[in-house]
Amino acid sequence: MSDDVRVVDNPLAGDVFADDAMSFSLLDGTVRITLCSTKWTQPAPGEGIRVVIGRLVMPLPAAQRLIVGLNDFLTQVGHGPSESMKGGQAVQ
Repeated sequence: MSDDVRVVDNPLAGDVFADDAMSFSLLDGTVRITLCSTKWTQPAPGEGIRVVIGRLVMPLPAAQRLIVGLNDFLTQVGHGPSESMKGGQAVQ
């Protein structure tokens, strides 16, 4: 994002919680990320289904900035991908 663009915070903007990013695709210069959440069926506990809750679509350069920024942030707080691998955890 250009430094000359002003950002206005919207206190009414909603939050979206996703359990996972289940698929990625590249189409016409946009990266498309499908987000899902696990929903539990009734009456049998423990039987979950994955439900698509939304798709994030970004121009390729913006998606590249997102991944670099997210990696930098997670590394700064001690949860970068290389830190997870050191602890024996698989990066998913």
